[in-house]
Amino acid sequence: MNIFTQNNNSFYVVGVSVFAVLLFFVLSNVAEAGGGGGGGGSDPSPGPEPTTQGSTHLGTYQGTNGETYHDTYSHSTHEIRTRCVTCENTGGNRGSRRDPRRPTGPSFVLPSATLRACKSNAAGTGCVGSLTSGTLSLKYNERARFVWSSTGAYNRSNACRIPGFDTTLQRSGSRTAGTRVPPAGQTRTYTLRCNGLFGTSPVTGASNVQIRKYVRPSVSLTANNVGTTNCPSYMTSCAGVDRVITTADDLRLSWSVNNTAALTSCTLRDTDTGRTWAGRPNRSNVDVPEPANDAMKRFTLSCSGPGGSVSRNYTVVTLDPLSTNGGPAVQMDVQPQIVRSGEDTTITWDITPATISGLECSLTKNNSLLQTVTIPSGSRDETLSATATFKITCDANTGSYYRDQESEEIEVKVIPITHET
Repeated sequence: MNIFTQNNNSFYVVGVSVFAVLLFFVLSNVAEAGGGGGGGGSDPSPGPEPTTQGSTHLGTYQGTNGETYHDTYSHSTHEIRTRCVTCENTGGNRGSRRDPRRPTGPSFVLPSATLRACKSNAAGTGCVGSLTSGTLSLKYNERARFVWSSTGAYNRSNACRIPGFDTTLQRSGSRTAGTRVPPAGQTRTYTLRCNGLFGTSPVTGASNVQIRKYVRPSVSLTANNVGTTNCPSYMTSCAGVDRVITTADDLRLSWSVNNTAALTSCTLRDTDTGRTWAGRPNRSNVDVPEPANDAMKRFTLSCSGPGGSVSRNYTVVTLDPLSTNGGPAVQMDVQPQIVRSGEDTTITWDITPATISGLECSLTKNNSLLQTVTIPSGSRDETLSATATFKITCDANTGSYYRDQESEEIEVKVIPITHET
């Protein structure tokens, strides 16, 4: 009986001890979940609020009053809302009391960007003309200069970027682009994007600028199908001459440009008389006066537009085919004109008039040059072993653009030697 009573007392003591230990652990966990004292009945600290389609959770911070706050960006109103998630109101629920040291509103700055462009000066250090945030038009040899600024962006070397130009930019600055920004003949839109504490500038809209660069302008000026572009044999020189016509030809000029957007107007001018013909970039068959015979006339086409300006000269000379009248007279004699092999023949000549401009004469044997002919007269002995043709050719300038050529040739026969038996 005593033994039974003793065992019952032992079981009782063990049971009470186990219950006390369990109760201790339960109370300890409850205290930790409640915030470790001090707050007593405070709610557990919540995690970050989720990001929804209409808002973005920006972060959680501890206020000066010891409370926990959430910042949320609204995509519809573009505002940052701060909500206290541990504060108590009279109902004992989480309220909307705000941290007095961290108010919302203007002190919260979302990243914004401003991008403008201008024509760079020759040194690449400034602008020529005004800045634009719209469309900037550049000539083929002009460069764009970007000027940008941002609000709320990081203060670091890669806070901003302009794809297609540079991806590592400070939050504000200016820089001149290379010659291929954009490539000639293209129009491109450049967008400034800046990163900040609460996201990137596209949240509130990035800043764009459009740049158009024209191709290098060029023009073509031609005449209608009269005359020739080749140099006639009777012309002194064709250097700088585009077309040679005759007095019977009616001259018409036509022109075209490589880009009607870059070059919008053209003017053709007769440099002799000053007369002009204005017209559109492409025009055909404009009647113009021909130069007089043995004279030259020069026309200048000038075209301009937003892509720049360009000009082209066109020179026309009028020459009718020249007869022998007015050219040098060549008198030639060869004696004897029949010789035996190994015998000599004598060539003599007389050129008149000797004072004609640019007179040049030559003596050939079977089309091979023997010598330059002395003017006005001279002679030469030549030993023959076979029949040969001698020719004297004279060239002379007989006008401003005329060059006349006169010649005379004589054949000398060689009799073969026969041996008598």
